[in-house]
Amino acid sequence: MAIFGNLVSTVGGLYLLAVLVRFLLQIARADFYNPLSQAVVKITDPAVRIFRNFVPGYRGVDFSSLILALIIEAILIVALITLYGYQMPAIGSIVTWSFAGVLFF
Repeated sequence: MAIFGNLVSTVGGLYLLAVLVRFLLQIARADFYNPLSQAVVKITDPAVRIFRNFVPGYRGVDFSSLILALIIEAILIVALITLYGYQMPAIGSIVTWSFAGVLFF
């Protein structure tokens, strides 16, 4: 069970890293013609596009990728807690852990 938990944590963490890199590239106003930037956008665009309809941008920064990062972190927390068989915490705790996880990633 620990191997599958590590696999879920690693794959989710790598995707979370890609979403956070996309957010940081938008803040830094990086050149999106760079092959690395294009790869990050291609990987994260299907999920970010869903939230772009609901979360407006502000001064050229698209906050939908940050919202996606919080949701991915919450899903990872719930998946790992369920996988290891622990009792599910309150939703407020999951939201707090998600903010802390994204902040300290």
